[in-house]
Amino acid sequence: MSLAKRLMQRIRRLPASVRDLGLEDDLALVQLSEESGWPDEDLARLVSERLDELEGSLLHSPFITPPGPIPGAVQLGSTFTGDPVGVDLARGANPVQHFLLSGAVGTGKSATMASIALQARDVCDVVVLDSQSMFARIPEIAASGFEFIDVKRDLRLNPLDPLDGLGPFEQHHAFAKGLAETYGLKWSEQELLRALTALEGTSRLHVRGVLAYLEAKTYRGFSNRSRLRDSILLQLGYLADALYPTLDCRRGMDFSKILTRGAVVLRLDGIGIEHQAWIARFAFDYVFLLRRAQRGLQRPLLVLADEAQALLEHGEGMVADRLLQARHARLHFAFGVQVPSRVSPTVSGNCDCHLVGGLVDSECKRRVQRTLGLTSDQVEYLSQQRGPLNTGEVRGGPQVVCALPRSPFKRPFVLQLPWMDIEPVAAAVPTPAFVQDLAWEGLEETVEPQSPGSMERGAPVGTESRASAASRLDEETERFVSDVLVQGNECSTLSQRFERARVRSAERQRQIMKRVLERGLVKTESLAVGRGRPWTLAEPTEVLLTERGVRWKKGRGGLATRVATSLLEKKIEGLEGWTCVREGRWGPTGKQVDLLLRDPVGRVVTAEIAGNPRHELHNVLACVPRDEAGTREWRGHVVVAVSASVRDAVKKKFAAIPELSGDRRIEVLALSQALSKKWVPGGREETADGDLFK
Repeated sequence: MSLAKRLMQRIRRLPASVRDLGLEDDLALVQLSEESGWPDEDLARLVSERLDELEGSLLHSPFITPPGPIPGAVQLGSTFTGDPVGVDLARGANPVQHFLLSGAVGTGKSATMASIALQARDVCDVVVLDSQSMFARIPEIAASGFEFIDVKRDLRLNPLDPLDGLGPFEQHHAFAKGLAETYGLKWSEQELLRALTALEGTSRLHVRGVLAYLEAKTYRGFSNRSRLRDSILLQLGYLADALYPTLDCRRGMDFSKILTRGAVVLRLDGIGIEHQAWIARFAFDYVFLLRRAQRGLQRPLLVLADEAQALLEHGEGMVADRLLQARHARLHFAFGVQVPSRVSPTVSGNCDCHLVGGLVDSECKRRVQRTLGLTSDQVEYLSQQRGPLNTGEVRGGPQVVCALPRSPFKRPFVLQLPWMDIEPVAAAVPTPAFVQDLAWEGLEETVEPQSPGSMERGAPVGTESRASAASRLDEETERFVSDVLVQGNECSTLSQRFERARVRSAERQRQIMKRVLERGLVKTESLAVGRGRPWTLAEPTEVLLTERGVRWKKGRGGLATRVATSLLEKKIEGLEGWTCVREGRWGPTGKQVDLLLRDPVGRVVTAEIAGNPRHELHNVLACVPRDEAGTREWRGHVVVAVSASVRDAVKKKFAAIPELSGDRRIEVLALSQALSKKWVPGGREETADGDLFK
C-alpha cells in the first residue's frame, strides 16, 4: 500500500468535524507526486506529523487542539500540549468584549473568573460581584491586592444622587425601571417617577422621603393611580427594609471611587437573590451613566458577576441592552451561570468568549450545541464532570470547553485552567481604609405629610399647591427655552426638545408653547419628512436673542431649509459610492448650490433646497451646462421642496419653459419623497405621457 493511501485511511478515521483542515488537499498533492514518479517526501512527512497531533489530541477529547499558543494579555489557561491561551480586551489579534461561563457546580467557574480578574487588573479596572463570598476564599485573590467591600456592612448606595453632567431624570428612570424589573411590576414605576420629579431639588429626595411622600398622597375611590401607588409603596418599602442600611442615600457617597480602585470585590452575601440582582443592575446603570457623563472612568472596566443567573433572568432585557451599548463604551462583562438554556440568545450572542464546564441538563446541552456549533460527540463530552487533575507533581485545574469566535482559531477546544486553592470557610476581611474615609452626610429622615385638602385636582403629583405648580411650570419653560437657544440642536423636533427639557405631559407642552408664542420668544415651522409625517421645528426670535444677549449665527435660508439640507445630506452620505459637498460650486460661472453631489462614477448632480419657489428658475438655468465637456460630467439637477405646495409651485414655473419641461435630467420633488429609500439623485424616470412635472 502506498504512503498516500495509508494517510488517506488515517484521515477518514478522523471525526467529520475535523476533515476540513486542508489535509485532503495536501494529500492529493502527495498522491499526484507519487503517480508522477517523483514523490514529495517532505509534504508527506508534514501531513503525517499533523495527523499525529490530531490523533493525540483526540485521545483526550473529541476537540481539536489549537496549533501553537494563542496570544493575549489576559491568560485563560493552557491546552493539553502546554501552549498558553490568552485574550485581549476589545483590541488585539484575539479581541474579547464579554465573557460567558457556563457549567454545573464545581466545574471551575469561580476559579476561571479569579484567573481572568488577576490577569486583567494590569490592563483595566476590575470589579467582581461576589454573591457567595467565593473570592474571599481564594488566597491568590486576597494576596494580590484586591480590596473586599462588604456591601451590606460597608457600602451606602445612593441611586438618587445626580451626577455632574447629567440630568437627574436619567438616574430616576434607571432606578424606577430596575425596581419594576426586579419585582415584575407593570406600570407602577410611572408613579415613582412622578414622585421623584416632584421631590427633585428638595431635601426629601431619598428613599425614606419618597416613601413618606407617596404615603401622604390620597386618591378618590379605588382609582388606577391608587393601585399603582400602593404597588410601588409595597415593593419600595420591601427594598428599603431588605437593604437597610445599604440603601441609605447619603450625600457624599461617590460610587465611581469604588469602581476605579483598580481591583475591588463587592461581597453580596447576606442579601436576598432579588436584591443582589437589583444591586448588580444598579452598578451596571451607574457605569453607563458615568460613561455618558464622561466622568470618573479613565481606563477600560471589567465587571465580573459570579453566579449571575438571577441577574440575567430578572433583568434580561436590561442586560441585553447594556451588552449592545457596551460595544462602544470600553466596558466588559463576564457572567457565570449554571443553566445556560435560560440565558437570552441576545446575551450569549454578544459574548466573544464562551467557557463551558460540565453540563447535565439536556436543554442546556442543546443550547450550547447551537451556540458553539458542537457535534454530538463533543456535546457528550460536556456531560462529564471535569474536576481537578492531580497527577504526581503536576496539579492541573478544571477542564472546560473554550470557544473564541473572533480569534484566528474559531473551533471550540479543551482548555485546562490554572490550579487555585479554595478555602472551606470564607475569611473575614476588614473594611478598606478608603471606604472608612468617605465623608457621608446624613439626610433628614422625616417628611411632613401633606393634608388631603391641599391636593389640587389635575396637579402633576397631587399634593402641590397652584403656586408651586406654576413655579415648576416656569422652570420647565426655562429649560425648553434654553434648549431652543442651543444652535447645535436646531435640527431637533419639538418633541425632542421637550424630551430634553423633561416635559412629557401633552397639556404642559401646550401651555409652554402658548406662553412662548404669545410673548414672541419662539417661532415654529412644520416640515414633512419620511412618509409625510410632519416635524414641528422651533427657533428663537430676535426678541429672545436680544432678551438673553445671545448671538445666533444663522446659516443660509430659513430653519426648515437648513434642516432639510442636513437631512438630505445624511441621506446622500448613506448611499454607497456617493459623495456630498455642502455649498459647493459648479460650472464655468462657479454657481454655488446647496449640495453638490457626485455619483459612484464621478458625475455631478446639483441640488437645491427650495423653501419658496422664487429663485429656483434662476438656479436651474445657471446649473445646466452649455458645453460638451460639462454635459458629459453633469448628471442632472434636483430641486427638493420643503413642502408639497412649494414643490407644485416650482413645477408650475418649470413647465412654462419648453426647454426645462422636456429635460429629463431635471427633477422636482418634495423632501418626504427625497428621503424615501427608493429615491436616488438623477435616477428618476420619465412619466408615461412625457410630462416631467406632473
